[in-house]
Amino acid sequence: MKFPKVSIIMSVYNGSDYIEETLRSIFEQEYKNFELIIIDDASTDNTVEIINKFQDKRVILKINNENKRLAYNLNVAISLAEGEYIARIDADDICSMDRLTKQVNLLEENSNLLIVGGYAKQFGDSHKLMKYPLIHEEIKTALLFENCLCHPAVMYRNKPEVIQYDPEFKASQDYELWTRLIWSEEFANISDIVLNYRVHKKQTKFVLHEEQNSGARYARLFMLRKVYAEATEDEKELFLLSCNTHIPKTAEQMRELALLYNNIFNSNSKCSVFDSNILKKYMKRQYFKNYYVSLHDNFVSLKTLLEFVGPSYIASNFGLFVKAYLFYLKQLLKSR
Repeated sequence: MKFPKVSIIMSVYNGSDYIEETLRSIFEQEYKNFELIIIDDASTDNTVEIINKFQDKRVILKINNENKRLAYNLNVAISLAEGEYIARIDADDICSMDRLTKQVNLLEENSNLLIVGGYAKQFGDSHKLMKYPLIHEEIKTALLFENCLCHPAVMYRNKPEVIQYDPEFKASQDYELWTRLIWSEEFANISDIVLNYRVHKKQTKFVLHEEQNSGARYARLFMLRKVYAEATEDEKELFLLSCNTHIPKTAEQMRELALLYNNIFNSNSKCSVFDSNILKKYMKRQYFKNYYVSLHDNFVSLKTLLEFVGPSYIASNFGLFVKAYLFYLKQLLKSR
């Protein structure tokens, strides 16, 4: 068997709080045929000392003299990788013991796959289960609205001519990369938890919040242009707003969103970018999420919801539907 079969790549900057636990989860993998390439991004704490405590010949440590950021470092790690497959990991997360085994097996059994991700379980400041679409066509459609692969949980084939992160993006590099590759390569997710994903205040999404939003905006508009190139500037902004389901929308915005989604669907009927049934499913889900959150602040007509998602969708999400209306009624009573 080729050694190493898998190259695990990590970029770390001042990761002393958590990296020891992360490294232990890697060395305790039931799958042993790997190398671990770590790019230390000019850390000023004792990250390097912690790494050097692990006297394991599979570790390759490269130390930057200056901070180069994630995309640059991952490209360097990919260029150094000897494995047939490359597994991503961040310096604050914890691998499930069978993660490498499951992802290697799936790639071995499916030569058409380039990238495979999996479910992740949050811990730390949050405890949500991060579930993602499993098959390629669903992943492609979901990317229109959100990043539906957990970056530190992915494994991909060692194809540096294909997998290159864009250093122009300080955050959301992975989302941009997926939207570039999804049209020519096959993706999948495993319906098992392959990673415990730590949520804390020093994460990129908090520290580089604006950069994260900017990268996600770019990726979503890239996907939107594929299916609805004639979208107006107002439609683009409304679409981006709809992707953030935490922000309540007015009744007028919800009506406009229904029209926009119908325009996108009709455009897709002509160009067949997405599977129509899958696109409709994800649009209904996204619309319902926006409706649910909007009821917390504004009354949005039930007729508006019915016209877009239909009674069967409401019936299948009846518990959430009732919960949203009860919340709205409580807020209404408080205001009187």
